[in-house]
Amino acid sequence: MRIIFTIALLMIFMGKISSAQTEQAFYVAAVVKNGSMISQNSILAGGRTGWIVSNNIFLGAAFYSLINKVETNQIDPLSSRKLLALFNCGGLEIEFIYPSNNIIHGSALFFVGGGGIKPRAADVSVPHSSYNGQSVLIWEPQVNLEADLTRLLHLGLGLSYRIVTGVDGYIGLQNRDLSGLNSLASLRFGIH
Repeated sequence: MRIIFTIALLMIFMGKISSAQTEQAFYVAAVVKNGSMISQNSILAGGRTGWIVSNNIFLGAAFYSLINKVETNQIDPLSSRKLLALFNCGGLEIEFIYPSNNIIHGSALFFVGGGGIKPRAADVSVPHSSYNGQSVLIWEPQVNLEADLTRLLHLGLGLSYRIVTGVDGYIGLQNRDLSGLNSLASLRFGIH
C-alpha cells in the first residue's frame, strides 16, 4: 500500500510541475480483457479514467471484474458441485503515449492495485457453503496500439501480463493460477 501512495504522490507532483505547459485533458474508457485464469478462458470487463499530467503521460485509475464462469478446483461440501471464482481488482495506472498527436500511436501502461478472489456456489438456489475471500496484489504492464476514430473517440488493442501475488494456498490455488497474458480492447472517450 505504501508503494501505491508513493507512486500516486509522485505522479501528482509531476502533474503540478507540467500543468502550466500542457492542455488539461480527461478521459474515460471501457475495457475488455481476454486471458486465462485457473487454466480456463477468462474475460475481465471494466473501466478506466484519468487525466493528462504532461503532453504524453496520463495518470488514472481502473477497476476490472471477472464476467464469465471460471471454476475452481474446490467442491462445495453441501452441493457437491465445483465452486466458481469471483475476481475483482482496482488500482492506479500510469500511461505513456507516443506519439500522442498521430492518428495511430502506441502506449505503454502500468497498473498496480489490489483485488480479491472468492469462491461461490455455481447454483445459489440450492443449499451451499459460504466462503471468505482472499486479498491479492496485482501488477500489470501493458502495451497498446490506439487509433483516433474522432477527436474524442479512440479505439485501442493491446496485450498485458497480470502478475498476482498473495494467493498461494488459498482454496488450492497458486499465484500463477491467476497470473497470465491477456489481450484487450478499449474504447476511450476524451481528448489526448
